[in-house]
Amino acid sequence: MNTRKLIATSLIAAFATAAAHAGGEVIYYNADERPDPQTVARILGGAPAQAAPEVRTRSIRMRSIHLIQTADSAPVDTGFTAKPAPSTDEPAQVASEPPAEGLALPVQFAFDSAAIQPSATFQLDAVAEGIRLAGSGVRVMIEGHTDAVGSDDYNRRLSLARAKAVKNYLVYRHGISADQLVVEGLGEAMPIEAGNPFAPRNRRVEFRAARG
Repeated sequence: MNTRKLIATSLIAAFATAAAHAGGEVIYYNADERPDPQTVARILGGAPAQAAPEVRTRSIRMRSIHLIQTADSAPVDTGFTAKPAPSTDEPAQVASEPPAEGLALPVQFAFDSAAIQPSATFQLDAVAEGIRLAGSGVRVMIEGHTDAVGSDDYNRRLSLARAKAVKNYLVYRHGISADQLVVEGLGEAMPIEAGNPFAPRNRRVEFRAARG
């Protein structure tokens, strides 16, 4: 990566992160944390009557939901036949807290691909449950994001493909109406780690209530 792009990307990241924080906060979940669907519903526009008690393990309040890419495991077909990986361990549950603007989930993709890894689906399953709790009138924005590796155009296309793969999973695996889900690919333009645009956490998908 040349020095000129690193400097330019860092400047863009600083402005983008400032704008993101001005617009609201998001809760970031680690790969082993399952968000509470009722918390998801409240953030995305619904208001379930009761929230189940949980134990918080860790969170970072930012602007939206983040999904992190790794090269582990065989990829899942991008939406039509994806199924959760069987597990004997119960994922860590994360406590409800005051509503934020979005949720950050490190759902994993195959390297250089929009194929969702089986280990990522339990978090998307919780999001789907939250959307159903919020109701059919709720519309959800799914934004794809990448780190700064690669060209701007490539990163925008990859981020859009990943956002569409997540939408397909929610539609075909969980029966969420496609009309409720809006997708956008923002590439590397809005990193969550402004000081390091190449950081793995910048590779993500954000979920928030769609406006307008």
